[in-house]
Amino acid sequence: MGTSKEFYGIIRAVLESVAKKNKFLNKADFTIKDAIEYILSMQKDCITTIGRNLDDCIETHIHGNLSLSEDVESFYIDEYFIASDIEDLTKTLCERYEIKLCYIPKRQFPIDKIDEKWKGPLARSIAERIDEKFGKNGVLNAALIGLASRDSVINPQDWLDLGVEYDLYQNFKYLWHYVAHFG
Repeated sequence: MGTSKEFYGIIRAVLESVAKKNKFLNKADFTIKDAIEYILSMQKDCITTIGRNLDDCIETHIHGNLSLSEDVESFYIDEYFIASDIEDLTKTLCERYEIKLCYIPKRQFPIDKIDEKWKGPLARSIAERIDEKFGKNGVLNAALIGLASRDSVINPQDWLDLGVEYDLYQNFKYLWHYVAHFG
C-alpha cells in the first residue's frame, strides 16, 4: 500500500517482485540493479507497452479528490474502442484536461477457452450471453464487456438469470481479466 505522501510501499512491492521473480512490471530477466537503473532512466510519457500479467500490475484506488488537470498525465483505452462513442467521449475529456490519450493494443479472448476454475462458474455463461447479444464471433474484448455491463443496467431483465447486479459486475471484471491476461 502507498499514498501520494508515502510511496515507499509501492516501490518496496515492485522491488520484492524483482527479487523473487526476476520480473519488473512484467518485463523478464531483471535484477534489482536493472530495475533501479530502468526507473532512473525513465522519462515522462515513456510507457510504450502495457504488460499482460495481472500479478505484476499496480492497481490504484483513489480516496479523496482527484483533479484531472493536475493529477492525470495520460489515459489508456483499448484499441477496440477506436471509432466508438467511448473513444469520442475519451478524446473530449482528454482534450479538455490536457491529458495524453494512449491506446492499448487490441486484446481478445476465445470464449471456449474460459476455465471456470480460474474465475468461477458464471464466467463462461456470462461470456456466452455477451457473445449472443453483442459479439456473435466467439471472442471477448473490452468493448463487448463494456457493452454488456451497460446493458445489464439498461435491460436488467436480460441478465437476471445469471445473477444479481453485484455478481454480474464481478464477473464482467473477471472476464476482463481473461482478456487482459491472455488476450
